[in-house]
Amino acid sequence: FALALTAAFLWPLGNRKLLLELENKNINLNAMQRVLGMSLGSLPVLLVLGAYGFYTSGLPSNGQLFGSLTTALGSGIVGGVLFYKAFQMVKHNPVALAAVEATQVVSILFTLLGEMLFKGAHWPGFYGSIGLMIILLGLSCHFVVSIRHSRKLEKLVREQFSLSGSNELNQTTA
Repeated sequence: FALALTAAFLWPLGNRKLLLELENKNINLNAMQRVLGMSLGSLPVLLVLGAYGFYTSGLPSNGQLFGSLTTALGSGIVGGVLFYKAFQMVKHNPVALAAVEATQVVSILFTLLGEMLFKGAHWPGFYGSIGLMIILLGLSCHFVVSIRHSRKLEKLVREQFSLSGSNELNQTTA
C-alpha cells in the first residue's frame, strides 16, 4: 500500500519535472521518447526493489512473471504512449490536460476487467468496490466541472467575438 501510494505521487511529479526540464531547454520529445525517459528514470528504484524482493522471497513464479509482463506491455507501454500522446495534443488547454490526467485512473478498472477476463480473477470485495466507486465518483465530478468550465469558456469567447465584431462594424460604418 505504501509503495503504491508513493508511486501515485512520485510518477506525476516525475512527469511534471521531466516536462518542465524539457520545456526550459526547448526539447520536444514524442510519446515513445517520454515513456522511455520515465522508464529509465525509474529503473534504479525498480532494480533496488527487485533485489530486495529476490533477497527476501527468491525468484518470482512464472505466473508473477507473466502478470508483470502483461502489465508492463499493456499499461506501461501502450497506456503510457497513449497518455503522452494525448498529453501532447492538449498541452496548451488546462481543462483538457486535467481531463487526460484524470482519465488515466480508468486504467485501474481496465486492469481489473482484463485480469477477470484473462486470469479468472474475482471482482474485488466490499472495500475494493468502494474504492472503485470513489474513483468513478471523482471522474464524474471532474467531468461535470470540465463541462461547466467548457461552457463558461465558450460563452466568454462568444461574448468577446460579438464585442469585437460590433467594434469592427462601428469602425467600418464611421
